Amino acid sequence: MFDPSRNQNHFQLFGLPVSFALDAEALAERYRLLRQTVHPDLYATASDREKRLALQASTLVNEAYQTLRDPLTRARHLLEVRGGGLGDDQETTQDMAFLMEQMELREALAAARQAPEPHAAIERVRARLESLADGLIAEMGARLDSGAPGIGATPAPLPGTVPGTGLGDDAAEVGAPPGQALDRAPGPSSDQACGSPLDAAQAAIRELIRKLQFVRKCEAEAEDLEAELDEAL
Repeated sequence: MFDPSRNQNHFQLFGLPVSFALDAEALAERYRLLRQTVHPDLYATASDREKRLALQASTLVNEAYQTLRDPLTRARHLLEVRGGGLGDDQETTQDMAFLMEQMELREALAAARQAPEPHAAIERVRARLESLADGLIAEMGARLDSGAPGIGATPAPLPGTVPGTGLGDDAAEVGAPPGQALDRAPGPSSDQACGSPLDAAQAAIRELIRKLQFVRKCEAEAEDLEAELDEAL
């Protein structure tokens, strides 16, 4: 039965390599198989404890799948798994050129309301945001999957798991709660002091994550504006 104390990350749960590069089809297939294994309906006649554990397992599988299928949350989880930490959530990028472009894109969205062809104006902004996101994701992948110690290294599989599934010996146990790191030393709490090449590499990845978060926020604003204009028609 589900063992919440088992220390697995999301990659191990799905039996996938601990890397940013990910086989989306393999992830989807293993998600489907895991869902069939831990679905609460299978425990309809079980004890209250087994029902509760099955629900926890199902929730974990869903959360792990949503985390890994999205490049931004996958990068955040991978950095945590490798002991890098995410730093202060209130920190912002120090790249002034990037911030200026984000400001200009938001101004372009605001101006789109009065543009002769507002949807075309929004689409131009969205195309630029998509290009920025693709570039940031590619750079994150290159850095996260590089051979730098502690960055591109894959942790050894945990004992007691079935190879290729991330499950326990009874094929129904799943991993630790989302975001729980392996037994590694925690990373620096801030990017202000990068005293080693590893610290600097992790700081660079955190910077890319912050930038992608900016882009995603602007993409959401563009989507909301487009929906607002559609409703006004």
